[in-house]
Amino acid sequence: MVDHKMPKQIPEAFSLIYSKSLETFFAVCQQRSFTKAGDAIGLSQSAVSQSILRLEEMLGVTLFERNVRPIELTPEARVLKEQIEAHAAEVAGTISRIREENALKPIVRAAVIESLSPNIAPSLVRSLARQSNRISILTGTSDNIIGGLLQHQVDVIVSSTPFNDIDGLSRYFLFEEPHVLIMPKALTQRQREWTWHDLQYCGLPIIRYLGQTASGSTIETFFRTMRLEFPMRFEADTSRVVFSLVAAGVGWGLTTPLCLLQCADIVSQMDILPAPEPAFSREIYVITRKGENQGLAESVLKICAGELQDSIVEQLVRIAPGCGPNLKIAVENSLGRRAAWVQ
Repeated sequence: MVDHKMPKQIPEAFSLIYSKSLETFFAVCQQRSFTKAGDAIGLSQSAVSQSILRLEEMLGVTLFERNVRPIELTPEARVLKEQIEAHAAEVAGTISRIREENALKPIVRAAVIESLSPNIAPSLVRSLARQSNRISILTGTSDNIIGGLLQHQVDVIVSSTPFNDIDGLSRYFLFEEPHVLIMPKALTQRQREWTWHDLQYCGLPIIRYLGQTASGSTIETFFRTMRLEFPMRFEADTSRVVFSLVAAGVGWGLTTPLCLLQCADIVSQMDILPAPEPAFSREIYVITRKGENQGLAESVLKICAGELQDSIVEQLVRIAPGCGPNLKIAVENSLGRRAAWVQ
């Protein structure tokens, strides 16, 4: 069986401090095959065999039992492998520390929910460019970008779902925004203030977000909690489609100010009203894998909170009047990070 215990940083340590013979020896220890070891390090089977023979002659010991498949390490080889492995791991750690201390810029890979990405991406790129040599900003729904985080394809995500059911994540609160009513103008001409009961009998169906989306899941959970029942007739997976249907008078809907901001060209064709009481909101988090990239998470949190405070919130209040008292941003003071209501 192939030994996968060697940390990813160790090959770099090998290339810095070990001879090709010891690198070849370690590859054979891992692969238990001269042919596979050669494939792993770019040598022919015969070159691997000759390298091991020279090493055995120099050390005066036999390192491998060649008459069994897969080949076995001799006791002497096991001792040598353990010593090299420990030393290489120590060197790899030193390399990492040197890079950090000398501010060698890493690659930053982030993913942000669609409703926030267009407004936050420029600030993220400008700020993170000072501490990285390459930046990747991906956009998607919360359910999509969490997969990238779990599969180590991105290092930090900004998500409207905290994923509390997934172990091994660190979550940092960033923002809270209320849900608001989006209604056809013909409907609001009849009535400007609505209760949940009124909406059940308004004569038009709700235009739902798909239940698989974070917005759809949040709204459906609220309906179940409040025991509100609305017939299932129309649903869509994007805010633009939901808004287009509402603007066309097909039905009414629920959304958030950030989602409205991404489709400002449609907003004038609808009326935006506060959601009935009891109101409900969605929270946005910066999330990383636990024990990893805490500094990056703090940087992203600070950048996003600053952009929300300095620019985005003003736009949200303008596009959804009355939502200001229900907006909340993560702020930092001498006592640490806390949540503050927007004034």
